[in-house]
Amino acid sequence: SRILNESCSIYTPSIYGNCFKDYSVLSEDKNNYGFNWNEYDSSYTPILSMNKVYNSFQYKKSSDLDSYPYVGNYNYYMGGGFVYEIDVIFSRNSIQNDLINLQRLNWIDRHSRALFIEFSTFNPNINLFAYCTILFEILPSGTLIKSVQFNPFSLYESAAGFSLFSFACDIIYMIIIIFFFIKEIRSLIKIGFKKYFKQFWTYIEWLLIIFSWVSFAMYLYRLWSRYELMDKLKANYDASINNQSQQIIKLQKLNYWNEIFLVTISIC
Repeated sequence: SRILNESCSIYTPSIYGNCFKDYSVLSEDKNNYGFNWNEYDSSYTPILSMNKVYNSFQYKKSSDLDSYPYVGNYNYYMGGGFVYEIDVIFSRNSIQNDLINLQRLNWIDRHSRALFIEFSTFNPNINLFAYCTILFEILPSGTLIKSVQFNPFSLYESAAGFSLFSFACDIIYMIIIIFFFIKEIRSLIKIGFKKYFKQFWTYIEWLLIIFSWVSFAMYLYRLWSRYELMDKLKANYDASINNQSQQIIKLQKLNYWNEIFLVTISIC
């Protein structure tokens, strides 16, 4: 789990020299800070118990967080920000103390424009993952807009029963698509380019073929993501045994591509 704070730049000129603007790509604050948003000192090293709190005042890019842009009810956010990560290796009291310290140090202040609470869940009984986001959008007027998204998806399929039948249908479908792909190429060569693209059904056939191949590519990506996710889960399991910090497993990217996969399948 993690909590992400999106802020607009403190140095953006506006009324009374303070930031009372809406969040935008141009006004996003990407600077590093010390405690209480004071000037950042690269040579300063906080005590061990305050290290996570101190790091939450340094900006993290979306590439560092393995995140994509996010569309809220009010605005569009690029995915970077100031992050506090909740690690299960720490006790509940330790995490609670960190949150109290963040409150005392004004981690959420008048420059904050969005607060993301992100976590992922997995139900092994039904092989169902869920990427969960709770978003609080903070308007310049101080109004809060709350939105919640729970995106369930499955990466694993059973190796018996209906799943085998479904897999067989997938193979038959792709064989048919390959047949139609060859057939359309032969028709193009036979009747000529101009005459071929004057036919209405030509475009329907090619849309079906293209989206089928895109769906196939998404299917292969899901297979690759499955093994990548298993490696991360195994690494976290080994870390938990050794009482070490675990890496954040971000499912936003998998959820994003899974939704594209469902869209392309639906179009087909």
